[in-house]
Amino acid sequence: MSTGRPHRFLLATDLDGTLVGDAAALARLNHDLAQVRDRVALVYVTGRMLASTLALIASEGLLVPDAIVAGVGTAIHLAPSWPPEADWERHLSNGWSASAVDAAAAELPALELQPADARGPFKRSFWLAPGQAVATMGALAEGLHERRVLARLIYSSDRDLDVIPSRGGKGPATLYLSGRLGVAAEHIVACGDSGNDLDLVTVGGLSVIVANARPELLRQAPAHAYLAAAPCAGGVHEALRHYGIV
Repeated sequence: MSTGRPHRFLLATDLDGTLVGDAAALARLNHDLAQVRDRVALVYVTGRMLASTLALIASEGLLVPDAIVAGVGTAIHLAPSWPPEADWERHLSNGWSASAVDAAAAELPALELQPADARGPFKRSFWLAPGQAVATMGALAEGLHERRVLARLIYSSDRDLDVIPSRGGKGPATLYLSGRLGVAAEHIVACGDSGNDLDLVTVGGLSVIVANARPELLRQAPAHAYLAAAPCAGGVHEALRHYGIV
């Protein structure tokens, strides 16, 4: 994969609650970011699947990115036609069985399956109340182990439980893309606001946590992360100025 441009930085940003949430700040960020796209690759890293992500790009007036990491790092789609990255899917396949995840989850009444458009071949998503999270996740992990499924359980926003392949995640997918784009890990600007962004901001050498970040992320944030004073796109913009990128 190549965009034909010698990118120096990779801006890998979550969407809901990170880039999206303040329309005026987003417009200012879009203006400045558009001026440096020759040296900044733009990647949206989201829990949404592709169709939902493309709809959000259109409805919120987001810049068209160079790639989309969808489904909490379980799918990579490349501009401009957004085909799935087959090598990444093969990488995720080892030890994964969506049907086995479904079977294990069906034994746990606290898990409420999210709609079909929130799921994918390498992602199963559930709603789970915080008071039941610890016990239910423990039971689910045991059920997956019994079925020999290699999976990660990612709980965020006190409601969302994503079950993905052990090799998946926002951070690993972003590192994969940075290697393909020839951008050093220390030049990844990784931006997030919730628990499912933890491995993303951990891999980013120039990580950003926006001011409206949830406590679940703030408690575990890496020491090198830039804690923005502004929320949403304003915080991303603030960090890009701090790092001298815009």
